[in-house]
Amino acid sequence: RDRDVTGVQTCALPILPGLVARYKMDGNVSDTSGNQLDAEVVGTSVSFTPDHCGGLAMVGNVDHYLKLPSSAKLTTTQNQALSVAFWAAYPLPTDQGGTVVARYLNYDTINSNFAVAAGPTGLWAYGNGTNGFSKSPIVIGPAWHHYAATIPAGGQSSKLFIDGVLVATGNLNLSSQIGSVPTTVATLSAADPDNPTGYRFKGLLDDIQIFGSEEHTSELQSHHDLVCR
Repeated sequence: RDRDVTGVQTCALPILPGLVARYKMDGNVSDTSGNQLDAEVVGTSVSFTPDHCGGLAMVGNVDHYLKLPSSAKLTTTQNQALSVAFWAAYPLPTDQGGTVVARYLNYDTINSNFAVAAGPTGLWAYGNGTNGFSKSPIVIGPAWHHYAATIPAGGQSSKLFIDGVLVATGNLNLSSQIGSVPTTVATLSAADPDNPTGYRFKGLLDDIQIFGSEEHTSELQSHHDLVCR
């Protein structure tokens, strides 16, 4: 089971250029990119459930999130691009989605870099804790969909994709600093007082891929006919 950043599933795909980390969620939170950036579970243990392609997906809820190892490759700044791709579904009425990948300290511009969030009503990207853009509202529904965000160095002309289709373009106006907080999956790195669980993801997450580049934009635009939904 393998899927590329476009959402197209094949039996054996080559490793795409720029791949920094990949979390297939097939019963564990290990990095399969070869870069040894295995995630750490914070909170209760993570459970898994069958996904839409014969494998497993992580069940996200407010009781846990994933902390990624310290690495300058797992962020985006004025000088460094980043792309994120993943699958998500919302089978329960209480599955509201949430943060998917972030290096973000809420209301703290100096220590924030970026956040990508998704839910049954849209896809969002934020930069430096102060500005962002989204494709919302859009009725996506509970079924599996493929999401991606490409953030060039500096954050200008960042793009959001749903099922391989470009749905929004915006500017994140990233600064040059790298925040002191870790990169996380399924939560913001720190919550605001009104949301102590950090906008943790509620729903199913699968095959999260992080790229240290803005590559594959053309593939995301053209390969929208997903093989496995």
